Amino acid sequence: MEKVFCTNCGTEINTNDKFCPSCGGPQGVDKPIYQPYSTSQPMYALEQTRQHIKILGMVELAFGIITIVIVCIAIPILSIVLSPEFLQSAGEEISPDRESVLSMVRFILGVIFVFIGFSGIIDIIGGTLLLRKKKSGKIFTYISAVFSLLNIPIGTIYAVGAFWVLTKPETDHILE
Repeated sequence: MEKVFCTNCGTEINTNDKFCPSCGGPQGVDKPIYQPYSTSQPMYALEQTRQHIKILGMVELAFGIITIVIVCIAIPILSIVLSPEFLQSAGEEISPDRESVLSMVRFILGVIFVFIGFSGIIDIIGGTLLLRKKKSGKIFTYISAVFSLLNIPIGTIYAVGAFWVLTKPETDHILE
């Protein structure tokens, strides 16, 4: 049996109802039957997904730029603060053991900041490609979203939103 919907409010009704039990709207055979998934629905979903891709691209681009700026500011500051010369000028005594620990800490922080900077570059590339509606932007955004999952809570929210937008069927139709 085919489902029939009110032509006024969209509530499911019996095929022989003359009036909708929900809104009271008259039902007739001359009027087209309301269908919740009409032909206009895909166009609306496509336009909505276009907006979501645009917002995702802008957010990703902003995250990338902010990340690169932070890295460019933090690396020089940490390299100065953790240098033996700076600590000696502050009155600290630097033993050979402490100098080797400082060297190891600088190296570990350097690796971490290179990774974070790389993540920012991926964000900038992915955001730019999404804004240009390029299919390759989807790959960069997936990578960025996976990295962002670790940044609880904002990165996780971003990653879930990115996965939601990128896995929509309409996304493949929009991206070239």
